[in-house]
Amino acid sequence: MQHSAVASPIVYPQLPKNIDPDDIATFFAVSQQDKEWVKSLTYSGDTRVAFLCLLGGFQSLGYFPNLSDLSPCVIKHIAEAADADTPLLLLLNKRTLYRHHRKIRRYLGVTAWNKESRHKTLKTMGKTAVTRSNLTSMFCASAVIRFGVYHQVQRCQKSLKLRIPIN
Repeated sequence: MQHSAVASPIVYPQLPKNIDPDDIATFFAVSQQDKEWVKSLTYSGDTRVAFLCLLGGFQSLGYFPNLSDLSPCVIKHIAEAADADTPLLLLLNKRTLYRHHRKIRRYLGVTAWNKESRHKTLKTMGKTAVTRSNLTSMFCASAVIRFGVYHQVQRCQKSLKLRIPIN
């Protein structure tokens, strides 16, 4: 997983174009529960693959990736996991894309930023700052709390070899 800064001191995780097969299996693992959920919401294999790409990207990165930026290897891996043909092009109209975003947030339990979220984030950042001076560690810790995606802790720990306090 690469990290880049774009005209600001904030670090945003990005997927490399040439991603290792082991990393694909780790960051874009498709559970049976995910497959069944997505299958209940979609009609075509291409849409199912796009939906699962968005889900995996959000779980790994903390934001929805641009589908055109995903490596063909990632798309092929997800298509195989979804028992679908690999699409030549992943393209969703904006209305469908935003509808998928809302459904994925709801599925993962991601809620709006509020006072409680801010308090948890500040508390976590304080604990993290005491033990780590690495900006990436602090970013992952706050992102996990902010997005409420607790299994993302395990993914951050595996990719960055971190132990992030979440309380």
